[in-house]
Amino acid sequence: MAISCDTSDAPTFVRFTLEDDCASAAELIDLRRALIRSGQLTAKSCVLLDLRRAHTFPDVQELLAAFEADALWPVCRAFLVSTEVQHDVARQLQSLLGGQSTINEIFHQETMAMEWLAAVAAHSRTIRR
Repeated sequence: MAISCDTSDAPTFVRFTLEDDCASAAELIDLRRALIRSGQLTAKSCVLLDLRRAHTFPDVQELLAAFEADALWPVCRAFLVSTEVQHDVARQLQSLLGGQSTINEIFHQETMAMEWLAAVAAHSRTIRR
């Protein structure tokens, strides 16, 4: 599968991992909507989007349109990248999603991403320490 999702700490924390040739935008949108319907992705969720194993990416404009239609924005989102191409995709998503209330940041190290997510979540009182 080109995208996996760890919801073991949902709705507090949700981790998406994109691998190899990424899933289509429709697959990612369907997964996101299923998580919203089940209450595992909420406006209080912290999201980690791990792009480090991805080589291709879904259409960003299609994702944005669907996310806007859902009108649900997690409290914060961290992008985890290892290549310049992944960083460019994360930066594009960060820019497009920046107008929303979600706080976005891009990281190369998973430890730093997790620390940042925890700090933002603690500041917004969405998770317990």
